[in-house]
Amino acid sequence: MKKLSFPIILAVLSAPIVCRAQLISSFGVKGAFTSTSQIMAHPFASTGCWTSSSTSAEQGFDVAAFAEWPALPLLSIVTQVEYGRGGSKIEYTVDENSSVTGFASTIGHLDYISIPVMAKFSLLQGSVTPYVFGGPRVDFLVGYSGSQIQPTGVSIYSQFRKTMLGWSTGIGIETSTILPVDLLAELRYNIDLLDSFNNAGLTFRNQTVDLWFGVAV
Repeated sequence: MKKLSFPIILAVLSAPIVCRAQLISSFGVKGAFTSTSQIMAHPFASTGCWTSSSTSAEQGFDVAAFAEWPALPLLSIVTQVEYGRGGSKIEYTVDENSSVTGFASTIGHLDYISIPVMAKFSLLQGSVTPYVFGGPRVDFLVGYSGSQIQPTGVSIYSQFRKTMLGWSTGIGIETSTILPVDLLAELRYNIDLLDSFNNAGLTFRNQTVDLWFGVAV
């Protein structure tokens, strides 16, 4: 999968250049503070070692490079390649032979290379430009850590899908300054469209809330 993801990333970044270089309206880099969590569901009677459980959010950082080119007045397309983290803190009770033997928790992290392709609609144009955006994304799982579940000690993340389809949407603002670059800030929500994990009724879906800051030229 890693061998396949590299040419895909190059294709996404170079697509507007291959078509016509003058179509690119801007390109740049971004960094984000992210709050990552997971939507978990399971039947309590058939989850093996779990009789009850919950997840809570973890915080992290993302980085990205992007290219933007116009499609229509006030409408443009943004392709982005980003490294981001998923995961959460999982708290659960340990059940062996129908008897609760204790309580446990584990913190796990998922490492993704993601490629969102988003439509961006500018609400107005000027020195300060607010906008909304949204579109599909493809996530490639490239690593994970933690999430060892007792009593087996196996990381549940080892069984997550290696390629996922998701959706990103949000709002942003871009400003033109005396600097040779434009500054931008975005608030974005991301969610898996499919279950990242599904086994015996136990399911996980990743979701994150990102606060991005970036520069564009």
